[in-house]
Amino acid sequence: MSARVRRPAGPGSRVAASALALALVAAAAAGQTGAAGDAEPEDPPPREAPSPEATPEPAAPAATDEPGPAADAVLADRFEVWLSEVEPLILTQERRVFLSLKTDYQREAFIDRFWRVRDPYPKTARNELKVRYTQRLLEARGLFRTLEDDRSRIFLVHGPPTGRVEVKCSAAFKPVEVWLYEGSEQVAFSILLIFVVPRDDGPARLWHPKMVGGDSSIQSAARCINGEQAGAAAATIRSAGLDWELGFRRMLAKPLPSSQEWLATFQALSTELPPEAATFAAELALEFPARYQQRTVVQGLITVPREEVVAGDSLGFRSYNFDLTGEVVLDDELFENFRYKFTFSEEQFGTDSIPLAFQRYLRPGSYRLIVKLADTNGERYFRLERPLEVPRVEGAFERPAALASEASRRFAEATAALARGETSIQIVPPRRALQRGFVRFDTLAVGDEIDRVAFLLDRRPVATKTRPPWNVEIDLGDFPRPHTLRVEALDDRGVLLAWDELEINVASQAFGVRLLEPRRGVEYRESLLASARV
Repeated sequence: MSARVRRPAGPGSRVAASALALALVAAAAAGQTGAAGDAEPEDPPPREAPSPEATPEPAAPAATDEPGPAADAVLADRFEVWLSEVEPLILTQERRVFLSLKTDYQREAFIDRFWRVRDPYPKTARNELKVRYTQRLLEARGLFRTLEDDRSRIFLVHGPPTGRVEVKCSAAFKPVEVWLYEGSEQVAFSILLIFVVPRDDGPARLWHPKMVGGDSSIQSAARCINGEQAGAAAATIRSAGLDWELGFRRMLAKPLPSSQEWLATFQALSTELPPEAATFAAELALEFPARYQQRTVVQGLITVPREEVVAGDSLGFRSYNFDLTGEVVLDDELFENFRYKFTFSEEQFGTDSIPLAFQRYLRPGSYRLIVKLADTNGERYFRLERPLEVPRVEGAFERPAALASEASRRFAEATAALARGETSIQIVPPRRALQRGFVRFDTLAVGDEIDRVAFLLDRRPVATKTRPPWNVEIDLGDFPRPHTLRVEALDDRGVLLAWDELEINVASQAFGVRLLEPRRGVEYRESLLASARV
């Protein structure tokens, strides 16, 4: 049986590939193309790689191109296995950063972020790509025995082929496979791929027209079952020329994550010091002055002696500049990380030390705190790692006596609001996507100071409730039109305590930030705790 094929017009062309697919399927069904099933080729197909000028192998980069684990760290077996499993996905720079990490909690955080930036539908509860990739790992090991097989690498990224034909020279020896893809999750064009399997049953390698010994591999299999189909596939690939070459390279290319900046963000939050970094002395004090909902307020103060750091010039303005990076580790896993930037004028402090304050909210328990403070002018660092026991705070707010006076005053103003209790209100979105007619809107309100709640539709007052439940029915008209619903929680003097807004009948946005505190039109004469809803 033979097939007449046409040259594809490009990677997006489906004509030649589809025509050959019919021949491949027909040949597989007939099972009689070529010689008898026990015939073997005279010369076994050589196990050769494509020449350098053709295309790079999809195998892992050479060991000399990649750094090993950090000198003072030992890479656990589970991380070695993970690297081998995600080799078809992980980019060179991502691999380099992962191997430079020194602690397991950082590696676990890297892996979590690695999958999150590849989640095709981040709003859903599960990561579809990770689930699909994990399932394909099991299938690839069952089908091809090893992930070093090029069939495994293509299968993991692009899934099963649309059509697949094996060249059989005997029951045990199958030297060539032809795969047809009519698009995949990563590409939208049709393409033929040929895999050459060594006679020693080693890992299969992708065939390329410029592969050394590649022609003999196809020719020696011509007398085997489905051998003519392998020859027809090779002829189709050669006739396609540059069109196939471009598609071939795209099939080998690693899919890019949704964020190209995630590595820079991940590294910016690291508490590791640069190699041979100069350091300076400082002190860290911690206090637990109040409770915020079910969490304890953790206030930290890093006191830096002024003689340890230097002021820099910027447009005639001399200032001290610091970057503070922190990590909170719980049960050997990264619980949270944070970053603060500080800028102070050189004349701002009359004392011999500079206080740098930060604040976190943690549930009572045992943690490990790591902080790294960078003097960006002097390019020197302070780093401290210590256990952190967060107590349960039940009493009212008290002024933290251990902190420096200026930082203590600012913390006291901000934390006093927490001790008095939180006031908040939030609209509960209706279940239906499009709203029309009479629609009931419920709210979730917290706080003892709320006297009444006002509802405004498109900036016009529509109702005011003076006692709970804080809900209302609003007529939105016969047709679903875009609206903005605003709720305002007021005290008995009419002072705005909290507010929320809901966009009705509009497309959902991927990301948004709403500043809740400070509020527009309110004058503030002391420090406060800023609050935003993301």
